[in-house]
Amino acid sequence: MQEDTREALRQRIQRARPEDQIAGVFCESAFLAMSELLGRDQAESLRAATWPVWEWVAVARYPVVDLLRLVDATADRVAGRGELSYGQALEAIGEHMTRRVLQLPLIKAYRMSDSGNAHDRLAFSVKSAQFLCSYGERRYESVGPTQGRLVFFRELLGPSLLLGIYKATVRNITSVRTTVSLEASWEPGLEFHLFFTW
Repeated sequence: MQEDTREALRQRIQRARPEDQIAGVFCESAFLAMSELLGRDQAESLRAATWPVWEWVAVARYPVVDLLRLVDATADRVAGRGELSYGQALEAIGEHMTRRVLQLPLIKAYRMSDSGNAHDRLAFSVKSAQFLCSYGERRYESVGPTQGRLVFFRELLGPSLLLGIYKATVRNITSVRTTVSLEASWEPGLEFHLFFTW
């Protein structure tokens, strides 16, 4: 599996459990990203059709399946324009979401106190995921002085959305130019590896 598909995401939706939840700050950032990609009216229309929650509390958690339905509908609409594939649309959503999250005061404060070391940043992202979501397992592997790997198990957001998230994230590692790619992924995208070089 090189890129996410609509069928893979819908299989992940079916496998999500009620206790699989994600932080409201992520949900709100996703909606704002969708507004950037589609325009506010279309984003609100999709939100009303798939997830009628109108205000998210940043520190509260919500069922990830609702976010997945909203992201699926958005990626479908973006891909329908013919400019991006469904997987590329998910990646774009992930990048837009992350740019918003990185503007939060807490994240900005962390970045100011951070050493800028790519290994430290990527390892920290595994810990911060525990704050954001109640599902999945993640681990960081240092592959060498200038390479690393993130390994995801039961990651319901899937490879394309996470690739977009990390593409936006690595742009903020100011000490070095970092690239990220999807190294391996297994259907339906619950298990995959992202590979980083700098």
